[in-house]
Amino acid sequence: MNSTLTFSSNPNPIQFRSICSSTNPKFFNPTISSSQFSSIYLINGRIFPRSPPISLRIKPSDGASFSLAAGAKVSSGGASTRAVADGGRGGGGGGGGGEEVEMPGFVEFVTSERVKVAMMLALALALCNADRVVMSVAIVPLSLSNGWSKSFAGVVQSSFLWGYLVSPIAGGALVDYYGGKAVMACGVTLWSLATFLTPWAAETNIWALLAMRALLGVAEGVALPSMNNMISRWFPQGERARAVGIAMAGFQLGSAIGLVLSPILMSKAGIFGPFVIFGLSGFLWVLVWFSATSSIPERSPQISKYELNYILTKRQQFPQSKVGKASKPRAIPPFKRLLSKPATWSLMVANAMHSWVYHVDLRQAAWFSAVPWSMMAVVGYFGGACSDILIQRGLSVTLTRKIMQSIGFIGPGAALIGLTLAKSPAIASAWLTLAVGLKSFSHSGFLVNIQEIAPQYTGILHGLANTAGTFAAILGTVGAGFFVEWMGSFRGFLWLTSLLYFLSALFWNIFSTGEQMKPSPLNHQHQWTDHRLVKQQLQKESFLHHLLSAVKQIFICSGSKSNRDSSQAGFSSGSKNGGSSPFKQPNSFASSESRSGEVYGSLNFTLEDMKKATKNFSQDNRIGDGGFGMVYKGQLKDGSLVAIKRARKNLSDKHTVQEFKSEILAFSKIEHLNLVKFYGYLEHPDEKIIVVEYVGNGSLFDHLHSNQGPGLELAERLDIAIDVAHAITYLHSYNDPPIIHRDIKASNVLITEKLRAKVADFGLARLVPDGPDVTHISTQIKGTAGYMDPEYMKTYQLTEKSDVYSFGVLLIELVTGRHPLEPKRGVRERMTTRWALSKLREGMPVMAMDPRLNRSPASIKAIGKVLELARECVGPVRQSRPFMKECVEALWAIRKELKEGASLLNSASQRSVDLVEMDARKKRRQSLGIEGETFSFLSA
Repeated sequence: MNSTLTFSSNPNPIQFRSICSSTNPKFFNPTISSSQFSSIYLINGRIFPRSPPISLRIKPSDGASFSLAAGAKVSSGGASTRAVADGGRGGGGGGGGGEEVEMPGFVEFVTSERVKVAMMLALALALCNADRVVMSVAIVPLSLSNGWSKSFAGVVQSSFLWGYLVSPIAGGALVDYYGGKAVMACGVTLWSLATFLTPWAAETNIWALLAMRALLGVAEGVALPSMNNMISRWFPQGERARAVGIAMAGFQLGSAIGLVLSPILMSKAGIFGPFVIFGLSGFLWVLVWFSATSSIPERSPQISKYELNYILTKRQQFPQSKVGKASKPRAIPPFKRLLSKPATWSLMVANAMHSWVYHVDLRQAAWFSAVPWSMMAVVGYFGGACSDILIQRGLSVTLTRKIMQSIGFIGPGAALIGLTLAKSPAIASAWLTLAVGLKSFSHSGFLVNIQEIAPQYTGILHGLANTAGTFAAILGTVGAGFFVEWMGSFRGFLWLTSLLYFLSALFWNIFSTGEQMKPSPLNHQHQWTDHRLVKQQLQKESFLHHLLSAVKQIFICSGSKSNRDSSQAGFSSGSKNGGSSPFKQPNSFASSESRSGEVYGSLNFTLEDMKKATKNFSQDNRIGDGGFGMVYKGQLKDGSLVAIKRARKNLSDKHTVQEFKSEILAFSKIEHLNLVKFYGYLEHPDEKIIVVEYVGNGSLFDHLHSNQGPGLELAERLDIAIDVAHAITYLHSYNDPPIIHRDIKASNVLITEKLRAKVADFGLARLVPDGPDVTHISTQIKGTAGYMDPEYMKTYQLTEKSDVYSFGVLLIELVTGRHPLEPKRGVRERMTTRWALSKLREGMPVMAMDPRLNRSPASIKAIGKVLELARECVGPVRQSRPFMKECVEALWAIRKELKEGASLLNSASQRSVDLVEMDARKKRRQSLGIEGETFSFLSA
């Protein structure tokens, strides 16, 4: 298959490059849908997604579907096809060597390492709430023994909020920087210390007691952000609601535990008994936490290989912390931009409403007991399970979160109305239990949503929401007291709370979203790099910068011809970006004037030159059609043959403009035997044209999948693989700056008449920024179905290892002669990567060998070694994949061994005899009349 998919966030459409129908006219026309999408339509090859990342399923005309990477479905359809959500078990799409990872059963889930982490978090949150509420029980005997007034007793209790107002935002920032494990451990240590020292403080003086209560608030402010951070690292998106349900069950049960156990402990160990016991329990928890859990699954020594593979394949993960300085964000959290988003305010309003009721002292109404909070723990997990099932069955994340939060607000609002009408304490208690229980559906709404809209700022968002909730809790407590004094009962406050519930549900449904906010500014392009890069990214978007660039272009165009020529001649033939490049200004393409690249040092392109070279873009000169536009064969004035890439006319499409910029930026910085030569470019108000070397022997795709001719021999395929590996090695390791191609595939490997490979098409290429802290580029997903790195698709992290994955798929395509995706084959053979590697595991690599290739002991051995290398390249964890330089060395060793084996062994077939007499490349050179020519590889 030769279709190119371009993924981006709303409102940017997904684009599909047309499939090459001339090679296989029965190939399907793809449409796409995803469990991340809701009510979406594909019209004329364009689709508007709901939320990334995206993974694919292919569905040919026979109706059978198979997975590319977990989540979305590509199905046959016409110009207007409605996308159907699919939340099935879309496997890893090539992750783990293309092996599908099945959904775990219930027993596997509850006994997994990640659930152990969730249970530890639940225990921590239980201690958090127990330490908080123990003062509510102890305040009465403490007031009597110390002679405190009711007002002063209220000050002692409220001093907890003094610290809690300060810490959530600061704690959230620490969580984003250091990770949830370390910050949670510090938080539990501090609040356990504050609880343990409370008896001493109460006996010392009142200021010490208030300080311990404030310290308790400061420490507990990091608990929920840390919980969210750990769950987002350990759980795939389809399990996060259940994980939050487990953790928050501990949070709710902590209230019940504190309220039930505190009186018992006081009767046995005195007033301060609960403080000492709960404090010591926290210290014990910290010891177990450090010894039994890890910050991320990859570092866990206890996790099974299956579970690790499942998490890495299935989860939608924000950029993970890695060991070392480079993994931590260097920019100050963008509070202004976060607060400018309606989705952020919907989270804050939701948490404020949630806390408004949660912190109200309902004991004043004589209804408070541990039963409602126990019910909340049970219903919270049930709501999480329902939420995960809805997402897995195809409902969009946004709609799922809105449904869960609506139940969590409208349900309690209606129950509180019933509470006001209750005629007996039993009925009133039932209504209250129902209200508190239904409120726990919010855990599967706004609480999980924090992890989704801006994953790298989960801690900050949770801190903002918690701060809003704290203010709401204070207002709720004051409001309850006011209504009781003013109206003589609690009923008026319940009516007000019910109304606020309904209004909050309306606000949530209008402004909330399950989508990750678009890359700029929340997920800025280099989100884990230093502040200098972030500043440069923001500078490009500033109005003043655009204005200055426009003024500069006007000045240049009004100057002398010589100045104009020198400023516009950006790239010379065969040079390494010699001369003044227009790309030194970020907005160099904003000018409406025509600009062109330099050809052969002195000739500049004009639109007239391009028309003459292609006979006015004649259809007879048309040699290809890609996502960027048409490709024409042209002849320059000096007789040189070139390939002229002409952009499509929709120049307002920012994807076309971006591909044009990216390709010229990349071409301006490269020069290698195995890369197509760049001659120049032309930018005109109505045209965007790139001129490159003409390679007239077709692409590797044509040679592998065309039925014409004998095809390529194994030795020739290895030579082509070595050429491609040299080219990618040069881009990654020897170019300055390094370049990630992002679209390595058979149709982008051109074959010369001398059977040399040249890598082409740099429209999706990305230049790696300078800096020791740069570990990856965070960018929208673009690439070709079947070749794309699943980890890149899930994390938005583009690295050099993404090219390595694509190269591994290309190796398998070379040895099997099959497309990466074969929808017309049986279920087990549709994913070529998975099928070929399964044959390797079974010890039968020859079964994956292209039937057109000679079978000899040497060739079979070579096929096995190439598949072994490919398996390493397509590994599920990018850190385990080899570097391209290592691939070059391995391929050279395989090529050498094949040549030596072919010269020593005899085969029964005539073609094998020919291989003994002469190398396949030598035979082909003889047939082409180029036997005497020799070639040498340039150093990568």
